[in-house]
Order: sequence, then C-alpha cells, then structure tokens
Amino acid sequence: RVLFRSLAVSARDAAALDAFAGAALPLVRAGRARVIVAIPAPPPGRLGFVVAAGPDIAPRSRLVSPTTRTPGLVANVDLAPTVLAWHNLSPVAPVAMAGRAVRTSASPAPWRATATLDRQVVATANATVPVLVGYGTFAMGVALLALVALATRRAAVAQRARFGLLMAAAALVALLAMGIWSPRSPWLYGFGVIGVSAVLACLATLVGPRLGVPPLGVLLVVTAAAVAVDALFGAPLVSHALLSGYYLPGIRFYGIGNEFSSLSIGAALVGFFLTPRPSFRSGNAGRGTRKAALLLWIAVVVATGVPAWGADAGGALSGTMTFAMAFLALRAGRLRARHVAIALAVGVAVTLTFALLDRLRPEEARSHVGAAVAAGQSRGPDALWEIVRNKVAMSLRLTATPGAAGALAGLGLIGWILFRGPLAGRVAAVLTARPDLRTVLAPAAWGALAATLFNDSGIIPALLLLTPPTAAVIDGLLCDSSQWITEPGASASPPATIWGGAPTR
Repeated sequence: RVLFRSLAVSARDAAALDAFAGAALPLVRAGRARVIVAIPAPPPGRLGFVVAAGPDIAPRSRLVSPTTRTPGLVANVDLAPTVLAWHNLSPVAPVAMAGRAVRTSASPAPWRATATLDRQVVATANATVPVLVGYGTFAMGVALLALVALATRRAAVAQRARFGLLMAAAALVALLAMGIWSPRSPWLYGFGVIGVSAVLACLATLVGPRLGVPPLGVLLVVTAAAVAVDALFGAPLVSHALLSGYYLPGIRFYGIGNEFSSLSIGAALVGFFLTPRPSFRSGNAGRGTRKAALLLWIAVVVATGVPAWGADAGGALSGTMTFAMAFLALRAGRLRARHVAIALAVGVAVTLTFALLDRLRPEEARSHVGAAVAAGQSRGPDALWEIVRNKVAMSLRLTATPGAAGALAGLGLIGWILFRGPLAGRVAAVLTARPDLRTVLAPAAWGALAATLFNDSGIIPALLLLTPPTAAVIDGLLCDSSQWITEPGASASPPATIWGGAPTR
C-alpha cells in the first residue's frame, strides 16, 4: 500500500520558493513526487506563473487545460482538479469543480511560446482602455460629423466623414491583425490600428466600385467572413484582439467572444444590401447576392455557435434568430409577428442541437456549453438556474459601466437623428432605394433584443450588433447625398425613389 500526502506551501519571496524547490527536486527526480508551483495572485496586468514537474510530466512541454484550450495557459480553478487527478481521486458529491485537470503539450520552444503569450497579455492589458476608448470616440465622432454635415448640406465635409466611417469599419479587421503583433506601448498599438485601418479603407475604396459594391459593404463582409474563418482554425486572431482578448479576467479563453460575435452578426446581416437595387421579390435581380448572404449567415452561425469553435450559446441563439427573421422578412417583403415566433423556435432548436452534440463529446473535449448540459443532467435544474443567475448579475453589472452607458447614449442620439430628427426624410428615401436594407433593419432590432437577453455582457452585444446596420444607413445617406446636396440654397425635398439613375420627384 502506498501512502501519500499533499502539501501546500505559501512562499513570500524567491528565496523561500527556491528552498522548497531544492528540497522537492530529489523526490521528483526519483519519481516519488509530483510538484506544482503556482503564483495565483500575479501583479496587475500580468498572468500568473505555473510550473509542474514529476512522473508523467514530459520535459520541454507546455501545460494545457480543457478549461482554456490554449497551450501554455491554465486557470486557477484547474489546480485542485489536477492534484486530485494525480492521486486518482474525484470530487466527493455534491461538490462540483469548474476546472479540469492540467495536462502537457509538447512544444519545441516552451519558454519562447510562454514569453509570446505573456507579451500578448501585457499588450492587451496596456492597450485595452486607451485604444478602445479612442476607437469608440473616433467612430461615434465620425458618425455624428457625417450627420451634421448632411444636415447642414456641407458636401465636402460629408465625403471626408465617409472615409472616416470606412476607417472605423476597417478597424475591426485591423484589431485582429494587431492582436498578433501586440506592441506593449498603447501609443504604438493605437497608431498601428490607425495605419492598418487607413490601408484597408483605401483598398475597399478601390475594390468596391469594380465589384459594384459600396466600400463599406466590402469591409463589413470581410469582417464577418474573417471572424467565421478564424473560428474554424481555433480563433487565433479573435482570441488576441482587444475586443475579445480576455485572458486576464478569464471571460473568454477560446472561441468567439460576445463582442466579435455580435459585430459579425450585424456585419453579415447588412453587408450585401448597401447597393441600391430592386428587392429580391421583384424578379431575378439580386439572386446571387441573396445566395451569398445566406451562405455568410450560415457560416457566421456555425462559427459562432458550434462549441468546438465559437462556444457562444448566446451568440448562436441571437444570430440564428436574426438571420431567420431576415430570411423570412425578405421573402415576405416585411417582418411579421409570426416570423419572430418562428425565428425564436429555430434559434432555440439550433442552440440546443449544438449544446447536445457537445454534451456527447468526451468530458475533456466539451466546452462550457456541453458542461452546462451535463451539470443540469447530474445536479438538476438548480445547476442551470445558478448559471442563469450568474449571467444575469454579470449582464446588469456590465450594462451599468460608463462605457456601455456612453455607447448607448451615443447610438441613441444617432438613431434619433436618423429616424426621428432632421434627416428622417432623407433616410426614408435611402431605404426606398434599398428595400432589402430597409427590410433587415427590423430583424436587426429584434436580434439586438435577443443578444441582450441571452448573452452575459448586458447591452454591449446589442449595441455592437446594431452598429453595422446604423453605419449602413449613414453610408447610404452619404452615397446619395450628391443627388440632393447641390448648394446652400437648393431645394431640400427628398426624391421619392432612386434606382441608380436620375431621381424622380
């Protein structure tokens, strides 16, 4: 019979830690002990440090856990399950552990890979607040500048604001690229985002006319497609981007976070519908566009919702509902009450299918979605109710943050100017020329409501989902402004219809 003891040592300084490691090293080399050394409370803005040694722990390897699915990254909640697994023990009922046992993953250069991860984490911690606040201020300011220029009939200012709007849209892709580079200086990070955004905006301006698509449409489609393709490869771009790189608080270790999930839903929803053309119901016009939009919608739902890739149940539900309502509304010409009910049923069915399929996978391969289903089966409704309570509490907490409140106020002001304020008549003309864009705006609003109810980030996913449709309407105003902005004394009555040629009054 083998007796064992687990010993926890708290070391206040490096000397005490060295002494403990020196005493344990002979036992580890003899195969008589396993040692795990962890710093669970690192300095602010840094990751903790974990080292494990002993039998069955391969040298020159990185630690990995099903909790994070990121080689070199484990969670604090994984430490206790790891010790129990070493002793072939399991938690005693009714105790349930959120973490998973740590394993090793072979790595040719483990220290270099760990240093890279640390650099990306530090860069994210340094840049998140200044860069995202600066980006939000720029995007909101450009949109308001464009609306003021349109209302005061300043064509030159309006067209400059249109390029700024393109840069704001291109920044979503630029953030993906900058997450890989991850400069530690927030200034360098911010200027990098600006530079990449400007290049992408220029490319979209050159490519869009050749494709017969507004540049903003090109950028929105590219954004949604990039997020979907990135998810299929383990989300190496999204996981490091400022909008989803949450290694420090542990909100999103892998897959697509609520932020990029909502942005990709809104971008895919309207990206193909910015060009003035007859509606889908008027004949064969736009059939290719309809098929392309449908394929992108399916790709976004699969990438967002399949737990092995996106692991975002709220995103799967809100995305499926949004696209289902849009599909039904485009076929009928407008959104009806029964379409909302059908879309809700389809969304629930798709999300449950994803969750049940994940539940059938081996325990170590399940995401938190499948783990929630397993917890509900083993512990009953109380386990699921606990998850709901935690998500509601987090949602309310994040909704009350200054950033969320400011974004809500800014988007609300823009919405009032567009649909109730001085530009409402012009918006009606823009949407008359783009009946499909007009049709999908109502599904976007319902999708935003679903994102608020079914995600744990409060109003933030809803605001991000509504951002691309709002930008699409503003871009339509800017695109058509040359037809009604002539000189300060010109008539202000909007055209009744615009079909790409001369407007009829």
